[in-house]
Amino acid sequence: VTQGSRAANGLAGAALGLSFLLRAVGDSTGSVDESGVRVTSSWPSWLTPIGWAQQVRPFDTDSWWVFAIFAVFLVAIVWLAYALTGRRDHGAGLVQPRPGPPRAAPRLPTALGFAWRMQRTTLLWWALGIAVLAATYGSVADEMDNFLDEGGAVADMMTQLGGGAKALTDAYFAVIFLMMSFFTAAYAVQSVLRMHGEEASGRVEPLLSTALSRTRWMLSHIAVVVGGIVVLHVILGVVVAITYGIAIGDLGGPLGSLLPAALAFVPAVLLVAATAILCVGALPHRAGSVAWGLFAVWMLIGQIGPLLNLPQWVMDLSPFVHVPALPAADLRALPLIVLTVVAVLLAAAGVAALRRRDIAVQ
Repeated sequence: VTQGSRAANGLAGAALGLSFLLRAVGDSTGSVDESGVRVTSSWPSWLTPIGWAQQVRPFDTDSWWVFAIFAVFLVAIVWLAYALTGRRDHGAGLVQPRPGPPRAAPRLPTALGFAWRMQRTTLLWWALGIAVLAATYGSVADEMDNFLDEGGAVADMMTQLGGGAKALTDAYFAVIFLMMSFFTAAYAVQSVLRMHGEEASGRVEPLLSTALSRTRWMLSHIAVVVGGIVVLHVILGVVVAITYGIAIGDLGGPLGSLLPAALAFVPAVLLVAATAILCVGALPHRAGSVAWGLFAVWMLIGQIGPLLNLPQWVMDLSPFVHVPALPAADLRALPLIVLTVVAVLLAAAGVAALRRRDIAVQ
């Protein structure tokens, strides 16, 4: 459909986000049995492959017939892909890119303005997706006490992931903010690696042959990414608080506790971004694989580490583990300060590494 890989990746990400949202809506509006563990999903869950996978229900009903839906969908989507490929020009897309404006904006010739122009679409789509997910999670938070049996295994798991909170709703919010911080961290890695893509494609070399220095070029992108991280977490906290406030009849009440809880994960996400910056500066040929690999390891540790009772030294490897589980726990400033300092040092090392090496063109 699209001409470039970034647009194709964006569409794929949007499709994945829509699938996740439909599954969430279908499960949250479904009916719960007496045990408080099993949910009979409503019809939106049947519109998404993520919902299909859950309807197999291994160790429960073992509904093997659901796999037939996957087979039909796979055949249909592959046939559609081949049909669309035959209807477009080689190297082009079905949707032609729009021509640019005849005159550039005044800020475009600046390093920061150019970086913003390159990064703004990515930030816009991530902001939209996070806002939709945040609204979904916030709107159903009031039902957590009724949705889960507080003495059941699922509630115990939620409480454990939420930092041992006694109130199930607080534990729910702590888990939601942890999960959503993985999304903002993915945005950070993707946006930082845009610099690697510009370098590998050879587009950055003409820029650096002008008066623009490597440091200014890199710092401009870093500034946009850092601003984007903060904006995404503000959107997350505000939307969750507003939708939860509407559900409980107190529109502004939850904002004072939920917005700080969302912003508490900013230092951990900054450290993930700083690691990607170091990869771009020091590992130009393996920046993508190393940055995404580290992010995946840290995400898995932060998400399932408490459930697997991993050793504490393994848990400490993930920056997400060091963030206090607000609003379920008390705010501790020292871990957040340490994460921020380490992030600054790693980013500075990445900038210094870029200044001392050759520009890599793959």
